[in-house]
Amino acid sequence: MVVSGELLLTSFKRVKGTLIGSFCAVDWQARKKDPALFSFYGDLAKASGCKVKGSTFSVNLKDAVDACREYDQAHARLPLEPAGFVLHESRCGSTLAANVLEVVSNSTRVYAEAPHLPSALKQRAYVDKLSSSTDKGKEEADATSFGSTPDPDQTELLRDVHYLASRSPSGPKETFYKFTTVANWDLDPILDAFPETPWIYIMRNPVEVMMSYRKETTTMTTSLKKKKGVDMGGLGFSNSSNCVRKKFHRTPELQNEVRQYGLYQKWAAKGMDDLPNHVYCAAHLAVINGIALELYRERPGGMFVDYSGLVETLKHEVIPNHFGFELDEDAIARIDEVGGTYSKASRKINKKLNPMNESSAKEWVEDSAKKTDSAPDFVFDIVDLMLEEGYKQMLALAV
Repeated sequence: MVVSGELLLTSFKRVKGTLIGSFCAVDWQARKKDPALFSFYGDLAKASGCKVKGSTFSVNLKDAVDACREYDQAHARLPLEPAGFVLHESRCGSTLAANVLEVVSNSTRVYAEAPHLPSALKQRAYVDKLSSSTDKGKEEADATSFGSTPDPDQTELLRDVHYLASRSPSGPKETFYKFTTVANWDLDPILDAFPETPWIYIMRNPVEVMMSYRKETTTMTTSLKKKKGVDMGGLGFSNSSNCVRKKFHRTPELQNEVRQYGLYQKWAAKGMDDLPNHVYCAAHLAVINGIALELYRERPGGMFVDYSGLVETLKHEVIPNHFGFELDEDAIARIDEVGGTYSKASRKINKKLNPMNESSAKEWVEDSAKKTDSAPDFVFDIVDLMLEEGYKQMLALAV
């Protein structure tokens, strides 16, 4: 079933020096039917039963690759490169873009924030080198793994993992990967492994992004705000927000970003922990956007895409001209349907798939103006200081 493509690679781990892959029957048609219900790969894997004990088949990863390649050669199936990468700064429509790409055709498949390629980076970036080292050594490697130079073994693993992820009983799929923002810190090895794959970076007006993070806390009670580590005094940025979580990792890039604007001296005399969360959130976004601009200048195949008019840009520019997919009337209709609904369904996901008699789709209501109109002065101030110039640069390069 692995060789035929009925079971797909869901994860892998190192056991006594050997990479062991876990394979499961992922119900990809469920995501095709309702992308918003399974907007993240983890939701789909869970609903397909892949998180249930005994539901997966484990096998030596390299053995699986070799057997699958032999099968595909015998059946005249040629492997495909990734169809595209979706990068983003967060809270900018990236999930919507992934859902749209899923319904382009029956041949497309989108791994939305799946562990596959990021896990391959971790295995070759430092785990092998630490097989006989101390825990302290592992911590040091973790702290310095971002931006590390890939070796041939790492490239081979990345390509093998993609190869297994793209397979199906009917042949290879046109496979896209939407990464988390954390992946922005270590994209070079992935782009090295797939130099011909086009990529996009989705961004958004920084005031709207900041307010999207702040909105998370507006309905919290005071006790819950304290539990979540939310800034008091009306600032409203939680420690658990994606743009703040790395605050306690003290990454050099973020510290340098803060120092660049003199904010380290103003707020962080005792360390990064002293920074208000909204300042750290802005610094995090500034670093990620800066990485994207650097990638665009140094790497071929990139395209900036703004949140404003995202679905139309995907239909008329990104999908046909950048990713190279011709859209017929049916595809455009599917895209319009997905584009008019909220990209993340709130419906509870069961452990096993049940018949879907009604759609989880919720009509999307544009809220950009509301975010901007409700933004307090301190948000505008930090955006002007740290984010506005980078956004203007990306906007000038965008389609």
